[in-house]
Amino acid sequence: MASDRPTGWITSSGNRIVLSGSLELKNLRRFLAAIYDLVSNQSLRELVLDFRECTAVFTGPMLMICAQILRHRRDDGVKFDLLLPSDATRAKLFKNANWASLIDPENHQPTQFGISAHIPTIQFTDPIEQNDAATKITDGILRLLHGFSRTDFSAMHWVINEIMDNVIRHSESPVGGLASLTSIGRQNRIEYAIADAGIGIPRSMRESRSEIRSDRNALQLAVREGETSDIRNGQGNGLHGSLEVSRVSSSYFHIHSGYARLDLWSDAEQPDAHEEAIPCNGTLVVGGIDLSVPDILKRALRFQDRPYEPVDAIELNYESGDAEEIELTVREEVLSFGSRQAAEPFRRKLENLLAMAPGLRIRLNFSDVDIVSSSFADEVFGKLFVRIGAVGFANAIAIEGANADIRGLVDRAVSKRAATG
Repeated sequence: MASDRPTGWITSSGNRIVLSGSLELKNLRRFLAAIYDLVSNQSLRELVLDFRECTAVFTGPMLMICAQILRHRRDDGVKFDLLLPSDATRAKLFKNANWASLIDPENHQPTQFGISAHIPTIQFTDPIEQNDAATKITDGILRLLHGFSRTDFSAMHWVINEIMDNVIRHSESPVGGLASLTSIGRQNRIEYAIADAGIGIPRSMRESRSEIRSDRNALQLAVREGETSDIRNGQGNGLHGSLEVSRVSSSYFHIHSGYARLDLWSDAEQPDAHEEAIPCNGTLVVGGIDLSVPDILKRALRFQDRPYEPVDAIELNYESGDAEEIELTVREEVLSFGSRQAAEPFRRKLENLLAMAPGLRIRLNFSDVDIVSSSFADEVFGKLFVRIGAVGFANAIAIEGANADIRGLVDRAVSKRAATG
């Protein structure tokens, strides 16, 4: 079928691997095979990855490639040189998503954690880094989307944290894992991708289930409720629950590991598993979640036919004990104070927190912030004043540590909005 054919071509010559067209799940394994051939079969120790002719690139495949590169650099001492896409927008994506830095750190600096349609790829190698990465990624959801419920937010946090936890507990990846999140267009949908360069799900499952005869069978088993490679390290509900969240929200879910892949498409009730001729050393999980219908995700998390209530992510990450207020250090929340573009995600985060926690008071600490633009002040405080009303604004927002100039700009933005509605 034509739809099964990748639209990108991968060729290698000497120590160079060239992608022409798009990089997607359909041709990911061919790219991985090209790297493996040059490193393991030809014993090359300096490779050039040429993306100049790429026309599109997707997050999941890039994370898997980056995970393999991290392992080859660590275990084999391989140096990778990156040629960025000729198209300026795609080249910027490579940098902003941290792919450029992961592939070629000598020539590309890591992206400072910021807010855009893509949450920069984060590497995690232990439980502390895992928790920090999960918090950053789910915090990005507060800034990117709107209109979802507190229970849906907790369900999304559970999904991302569970799959990342699988990397730490089961993958034996010497370079840990990589995680990223993307918002899809202007719709209330997200896509997450998590990859590692470990032993893979089939090998991990076989260590306790000798009856597994194929990698395809291992992936089918891995997404069943209560199945795990080691009951001492979990209840085996992470992949099952994650797949269910995607299924209930009419979205997609993909696993690539070993010589098999598992696919749940947005119009299907059950996933399909297939054997693959080229291995994927490690595991890649890509999942979509559609939040266009509030409170839909809580239907997905049912184990032993009972509803499961995940840890309240708002309480865990933002609220403290019985206190009905939180403090946000503005310098840590915003990278730039000069534009509406930089201010909009921060304002959306404030709106989401207030909507999900009625009665919450947010203290905004402006210490170490010298000045903000008038457009920034209006985008955050002027629009927030209009959205929640004068009484709501007075009860919910407190500004601390701001100098006279910043206070004046905030007061002016609020006054103008109050006068014009």
